This record gives sequence, C-alpha cells and structure tokens, in this order.
Amino acid sequence: MTKAKIKNIFLSILILSTLTLFLFFGLPREESITKVKSGYGRIFPENISYKDKKGLIQYRVDLKLNGNKIKKDPNSEKYYAEYRGTIRPEAFSFK
Repeated sequence: MTKAKIKNIFLSILILSTLTLFLFFGLPREESITKVKSGYGRIFPENISYKDKKGLIQYRVDLKLNGNKIKKDPNSEKYYAEYRGTIRPEAFSFK
C-alpha cells in the first residue's frame, strides 16, 4: 500500500468516527439557564452577556435580570439577584 492510500483510509475512518459521535451525542442546542449573582448593593446590571468554551464548542450566554427576585440575606449585607437566559452554541473551535 502506498502512503497516499493509507492516508485516505485513515481520513475516512476519522470522518466516519466523528459522524458516529454526532449521531450518539447529537448537535449542541440552545438551553435555558438560571444563575444567582451576589453583591453588596441593590443595583445589578440588567443584562449579562459573555462567551464560554467547553470542549470544541464556543457558547454565547445571554442573561436578563429578573427584577422581582432581588433579595437581601437577613444574616449579612449581601443582596442576591436571579438572572435567566439562554446558552446557545455559536461556533466550533479547533484551537
């Protein structure tokens, strides 16, 4: 066998195994999320957006403040705010 033929067989196996993994685990999809942030003041930002990377997938997280869910801890001076939003896949990264 020539080197080119071995290379083609290896690439074929690699592509087939990648497609098989996508069949088992599925493509990433949008999910809802709830986060709680804390601070020493009652003022919290309305929106929080950031990017996160898990494995080979980059995600975009968009959170919006739920104004009715800002509460003060009775034992300390901390306030807690609830944020709700979505995590959506943005791109694949091979770095």
